[in-house]
Amino acid sequence: THPVFSGANDLVEVDANFDGITYAKGASLLKQLAAYVGLEPFFAGIRAHFVNHAFANATFDDLLGALEKASGRDLSDWAAQWLKTTGINTLAADTVITTAADGADIYSDFAIAQSGAQPGEDDTRTHRLAVGLYGLDGEEVTLRRRVELDVAGESTDVPDLVGERTADLVLVNDNDLTYGFIALDPVSLTTAVEHIAGITDPMARSLIWSATWQMTRNAQMRARDFVSLVVRGAHAETQLGVLEQILAQAIGAVENYSDPAWRAEGRTQLLAGFRDGAECTEGQARLAFVRAYANAAQDAESTEWIRGLLDLDGAASAAELLPGFTVDQDLRWRLLTALVGASDTGEGTTLTAEQAEELIAAEEAADKSSSGKMNAVQARVARPDADAKRAAWDEITLRGSKMSNLALRYTMAGITHVGQDALLEPFGAEYVERATDMWEALSSEMALRTLGGLFPAWDGYDALAGPLKDLADAESTPAGLRRVLSEGISRADRAVAARAFDAS
Repeated sequence: THPVFSGANDLVEVDANFDGITYAKGASLLKQLAAYVGLEPFFAGIRAHFVNHAFANATFDDLLGALEKASGRDLSDWAAQWLKTTGINTLAADTVITTAADGADIYSDFAIAQSGAQPGEDDTRTHRLAVGLYGLDGEEVTLRRRVELDVAGESTDVPDLVGERTADLVLVNDNDLTYGFIALDPVSLTTAVEHIAGITDPMARSLIWSATWQMTRNAQMRARDFVSLVVRGAHAETQLGVLEQILAQAIGAVENYSDPAWRAEGRTQLLAGFRDGAECTEGQARLAFVRAYANAAQDAESTEWIRGLLDLDGAASAAELLPGFTVDQDLRWRLLTALVGASDTGEGTTLTAEQAEELIAAEEAADKSSSGKMNAVQARVARPDADAKRAAWDEITLRGSKMSNLALRYTMAGITHVGQDALLEPFGAEYVERATDMWEALSSEMALRTLGGLFPAWDGYDALAGPLKDLADAESTPAGLRRVLSEGISRADRAVAARAFDAS
């Protein structure tokens, strides 16, 4: 929604601009720059840059000049393409397949198609990337051929792959050299979905997870299909950071991108998959599955499993459910918050306010730490109770400047507890009314966190879309708040489209 390069006229603008686009996309662009000039010339240029400007100031043009000298590549247009434009390009294999004399299917034409960057001005960029052809051998999917090349404009031929036998999986941007979406052709998508656990290279597997997640967000893959993919393949993921991310994304797919009519079924499927993952893995992977289980919206059966992990009366013990697994204090709070926050667990299973408070107070008494106090705040606000939500909402939106940063964060987490969108619907119009006052009353960091975290993308967003866009467009709205609102609107509109696609 904005370029990596942005203004820095004051500290508020710096805080507003230093986000995932500036930070994570900026990191990706450094990797792309290294690929574009070559890794050895990149390091040679960096070393020369440090020597030339030791104990002095330098500009980005100085850095590009050093890299140009080391590599011999013209970088005059590189910064303009990558740092001063918005949006993401989509890269796809554009192929023609024919049958060879020996009966094998081969590529008679192979090109990379590049779409214009969105959101933005449809800019195409110059990419240095690799194309990987992967084959299915039994249950394993392994690399068969990789070529590296420059891609520019709407279409770039890949002559080195003409005549190659067709692949079961084509990965454009193999090894993740450039920044862009990957569009998977139907055969590649089928291979990825059916054999995700068999992709032996962790980077290739991560690119598939990323591509399918972006397809879900972009209303190109149904949320329920992404959830099925995660349930099928997450247990075999060897990279802990990737595992934690895809489990969180699966929860987001159910809660944000799925058809509301399917959501209850999706939650049940997700919980069953997370529990299976916890039971068939060990160590940090098991912990990741249990944490994800606690972060998901609960049902009657799942709350019984949580009671067991907490060793509450009348439930199977944690030692019986997951032998050898330790439930530490942090995880106890996660599980307890999930238990007291369960809002639709079946007749007779939802905790009363008195039962919830008894459990929270007992845990708080056992955990005298400052984090214990904050976790108790979150758990109390997470209860599916309209009065609790109203009190917490007014506390943040009207008196947030008097709260500590930690109290703001934990109270907000309780308000937005998973699966409770219906309880938040009455607060949407108040968000629009109070947003500017909140922005001006809170510190810049907490204003960003709070206005972003409470953005009303929940039930009832359709009625608020107009007023939110008017507020984002108003010249009187502070620049930093306009950024928060525009990004919240972008996320909410994306979710609306994805829900419609999941229902189709």
